[in-house]
Formats: sequence, structure tokens, C-alpha cells
Amino acid sequence: EALAETEGQFRLRGFSAQRIRWFSGFIRTLFRFRHLIFNTRAGIFGLVKLPIKVVDVIIPLTSLLFLLLVAGSSSANNSKIRILSWLLFAGRWAWDAGCYALLLREGERWKYTPMQGKSRVWIWVCAMTEAISYVWLRYLIVLGAYPRAFRRAKGWQPSRLD
Repeated sequence: EALAETEGQFRLRGFSAQRIRWFSGFIRTLFRFRHLIFNTRAGIFGLVKLPIKVVDVIIPLTSLLFLLLVAGSSSANNSKIRILSWLLFAGRWAWDAGCYALLLREGERWKYTPMQGKSRVWIWVCAMTEAISYVWLRYLIVLGAYPRAFRRAKGWQPSRLD
């Protein structure tokens, strides 16, 4: 019956350092066990769970690429590229907002939610704005994790920036 708690970071600098540290560790771990990806001897872990984690590593890069496409398409002469990039961006936003809203609703059902006592309208407003603010901020921050993940580690040292 282990219990783990995470200290939330309230300043951008601390939040950034924490997310980069976590994501680079995640990438390192995935890279270390890459031989298990699609390995039938690893069972459901190798056939389903690890491939999903590979997608988790790729999502920030592809999402930011879509965002760049949207930004670049506003000046593009080709309307098909502009429409496609906006559809990709809108699809990504709708997916993130829907997932976040679903999580908030399920948390409410299980009596665990930071939104307890808030109206459903407020929950949806938070879901819609979270999908166009926090998600993209997190993706920008974890870009720093990719090069760090493959640098030679000097050992683990706690980081307390706040």
C-alpha cells in the first residue's frame, strides 16, 4: 500500500526544471528498455504499453510541428495547406479538451477532483482553456528534455529551485 506524493511547482522556473527532469528520465528509461518494444516475450507490456509510451515521446514534437504549420500557413498562399493545418490544430485542441473534460468528470464521479463544488460550465471553461494554454506550455518546456535525455548523466542530484 505504497503512497507517493508530488510537490507541485508554483513558479515557472521550478515547473520547467521539474518537467524537463521528469521527461528526460522518461525518455532515458524508454530508450534503455527499447528492446522490449513490440517484443512478444514481454507480453502486453511490450506489445501495447511500451508502444503507447513511444507515442507519448513523439506527441510534443508533432504537436509543436502542427503549431508551426498553423503559424506558417497564415502567410501561405495555398489555401489547402492553411485549411489542413487549422484542422490539425483544431483536432488536437478538441482531443485535449475532450480528454481533460472526461478526466474532470470521472474525477468528480470518484469524488476526487480539484473542481469540486464548481459548476459544470466552469469545468468546461477550464477544459477548453487548458487545452490551448497549459498543454502547449508543457510541450515547449519539454523540448529541453530531448537533448538532456541523451547527455551523459553525472548522477542524480535533487533540484530545489523554489
